[in-house]
Amino acid sequence: MTSIVIVAEGETEEALLPALRAYVIEKSGRSPKLKCLRMDGTVFERSKLLRLVDLTLREFDHVIVLTDQYSGTPAKNFESPEIARRELRKLVGNRSNVHVHVAAHDFEAWLIPLWDEIASSIGSKKQAPSGSPEKLNNQNPPSKRIAELFRSAGRKYIKTRDAKKYLEKHGLKKSVDACPELKAMVDTILALCAEG
Repeated sequence: MTSIVIVAEGETEEALLPALRAYVIEKSGRSPKLKCLRMDGTVFERSKLLRLVDLTLREFDHVIVLTDQYSGTPAKNFESPEIARRELRKLVGNRSNVHVHVAAHDFEAWLIPLWDEIASSIGSKKQAPSGSPEKLNNQNPPSKRIAELFRSAGRKYIKTRDAKKYLEKHGLKKSVDACPELKAMVDTILALCAEG
């Protein structure tokens, strides 16, 4: 069984795991050992990241380092996912068992395809933003848009609770189909499953 750890900056990404695991099992017929490790701080803290990667590879076959394009730290906000990926790759080197992926803008871009389902569930009439979820403007990123959706229904968006709930309930298919960066990460996981 292939074992994979996703090293991420925040606890939100942990909310992805149940839906990610179900999607991978459905598509590959295999059940990889998937775990999320949260770094306290940015993944761009080189010595901390490399120490975590090295320790993790003692127990797991592969590590996926996942960052948001806009990490919340002005020094580590990137113009594009490609630039963020390139900078992250420089940090971890070219090891075949370490993979780098980026959530374009932020993790909530992957929730935007589920907008109508979320709006219906919470009783909001707020219209979904137009365009590709991963191309939404940094001045009003996906995380703010999802929070606004919940506020429009008199609710507060709690990332770890709500992201997990809606991803588990509705699955990843719509998000994978609409979000190339998420698809790239899922494709990496599926390829690793096929190898192992």
